[in-house]
Amino acid sequence: MILDMAQGLPEADARILRQALEAHRPELDNDEDPRLGSEQMRQVLSADPFDLEAFRRMSSQFRARQERRGEVITAIMADALPRMSPEGRRHLADHPPRPPR
Repeated sequence: MILDMAQGLPEADARILRQALEAHRPELDNDEDPRLGSEQMRQVLSADPFDLEAFRRMSSQFRARQERRGEVITAIMADALPRMSPEGRRHLADHPPRPPR
């Protein structure tokens, strides 16, 4: 998402945003394949009998990952935005990122 946001920015602002991303990359969940969570949820949903506690556990883990990702994105933006040009910040305001699929 951050790399998508960098597209269309003035080059200096895009570089600042990419540098902030790289500085915070270790905080991202890069070890985890996002398909793994989807596969685990698919298994929970298709289990018979249905295990409500497994569903709640998977949902809780998903929310925790999403919250952590949001915190890291906030940190990246807080690192980059003060150093970006007003034009770059206006571009981000006028072209919000697409929601994740």
